[in-house]
Amino acid sequence: MSTNIACPVKTHFNIDDHELIHIEIGSKDEVLKEKINELKKLGFPHISEKLTPLIGCVEFEQAITKLVISDRPNRKGFPKEVLTLILQISSLHFEIYPFEDK
Repeated sequence: MSTNIACPVKTHFNIDDHELIHIEIGSKDEVLKEKINELKKLGFPHISEKLTPLIGCVEFEQAITKLVISDRPNRKGFPKEVLTLILQISSLHFEIYPFEDK
């Protein structure tokens, strides 16, 4: 069961051509969604379902941190391929949605 969380998407524009930035972000956003869907193919659909509604939210990075740094003992961890994909997803998300600490 997935929980839908509504959150505002923060965007930062520092140049005049907003349309160009929108196209670049749109393309990267599609790549991000494709990478998240790859988790399903690798046998981790629950992670994909958890991350998808959080795209563009600060909670996305919090969810990634909880995945990578477990507070539960005796966890065997992710296979290398899956962990690498999760870190790529995190990096791409931060590149598209660079939240600032307050």
